[in-house]
Amino acid sequence: MGASDRNIQHLRLRAPSAQMAVHAAHRLEDALRCASLPDTGERLLLVRRLHLGRLPAGCSSQSLSLLIEQRVGAVGGEWVRGDDEARAARSDTVFFASRLQAAQIALRRRAMGLPLDGWHWPLALPGVAVHAHAQAFLTQLVECLGAQPEAPALLPVLAIHALEHGHARWLMQHVDAALARRWVELAGAQRFMPATVSWAGGGSDVPSGGDAGNPVEPLETRQTPDVPAWLSALLRADAVWGGAGAVGASRLSPIAVSSPSLTRAQARVSASARPDRTRTRASMRSAVPAGQRVDGSLSAGNGTRAVINEVMPRSPGKDGSAATQAGGLWFLLPMLERLGFADWQTSHAERPVLALILRQALRCLRVAHDDPAWAWVDSLPCDTDLAPRRWNLPGCWATPTVHLRHAPRVALTVQAMARCWLIAVRRQLRHDANLSLADVCRRTARLRWSRTHVDVVFAKNAADVRVRRLGLDIDPGWIAWLGRVVLFVYGSPEGEDT
Repeated sequence: MGASDRNIQHLRLRAPSAQMAVHAAHRLEDALRCASLPDTGERLLLVRRLHLGRLPAGCSSQSLSLLIEQRVGAVGGEWVRGDDEARAARSDTVFFASRLQAAQIALRRRAMGLPLDGWHWPLALPGVAVHAHAQAFLTQLVECLGAQPEAPALLPVLAIHALEHGHARWLMQHVDAALARRWVELAGAQRFMPATVSWAGGGSDVPSGGDAGNPVEPLETRQTPDVPAWLSALLRADAVWGGAGAVGASRLSPIAVSSPSLTRAQARVSASARPDRTRTRASMRSAVPAGQRVDGSLSAGNGTRAVINEVMPRSPGKDGSAATQAGGLWFLLPMLERLGFADWQTSHAERPVLALILRQALRCLRVAHDDPAWAWVDSLPCDTDLAPRRWNLPGCWATPTVHLRHAPRVALTVQAMARCWLIAVRRQLRHDANLSLADVCRRTARLRWSRTHVDVVFAKNAADVRVRRLGLDIDPGWIAWLGRVVLFVYGSPEGEDT
């Protein structure tokens, strides 16, 4: 939740004249955008009422922002979690970890037949009639998340959450053809749908066979009558980003899903949506220390694949973050964007390279293996196939700045391509600002991430004019080719300000 997302549902303002009331409203709007509130990243804060008292005549927006900060701090002495319905209904300050979490909890309560009577639900899910019929509720919920820039990552996770908590049957009973089509479109999962498909929610007539033009191998889920094609497409879309859809049936037990064939289909999604591996991933050996929790499992194909969704640090900060010595690693993402990496990776979508680029950067920097940056990089989808292949040449390689020579007829492995991209980044940094890789990446910060967001928190005095001049520390926001929102925060090194 950023400053641009802050809004007021009802404003009560008394002034001697209409003109003064309008001016005060404009100053309040500006002050609300400038106030430093603990809503950094994806956190969602909901305040029932906030009394500002009598405002002095000619009060500036800066003074009003300080007043808002003080009053929010006063009423928010004890923020209540939104999933605690009884306490949240009595409290004036409620928070969710993200809007996705609010949607997941609301969907789960509706599927269980529980009410959504709290004052905070209409605020947490704008545009959603929480008491509407189940089908209308689901439609509005999907549209609410679909309006977010990170919708391609949020919507598959919403469906997977329903499966994990045993609401698959309820979900498919209330998803009609129009909603299924809209859900898949907003999630960007059309490429995983078969050429001819019935959009029925029950999936009783799901066709079998592969997709025309789909780089992923055909799924056996098309032959499973309990799994509709639209739900299979959402699972595969999540697997592309290394999410829960790639973990397999370990997180979707038959009891939780209430459908054994759906569980078997989820396992086949895990096996089919990933490229074949020819060797065990050695990078998983010590990237996660013994004191950390891994939310994921191993799924066997030709090799072994592990997916880490979230790692809890051994010494987390007050906000659940972990200290890293490679906080500037995420400054490389805007530089890769400028070098045309997004378009190039789109043309080779079946072979993701970013994780290998960042992993080689961490090796060059000699970052300790228990640093959380390693765990985050290992959570990204990665292709470790050793077979050489021919690649389309990035346009930036021909520039005098990068000057990388490569014959198009020469086949390279994916590891070799990752090394070339890292060389291109280093040469561009040296040319633009005379910065080395260590100058950019070796920065103390606190890191926290979820399935859809990555927040890198630096100390207030850690701003570097050389990095700022290049614009590398400007929030990238939603990065489509990464499947996550990346935010840079300058606050307390222990995370109290966030």
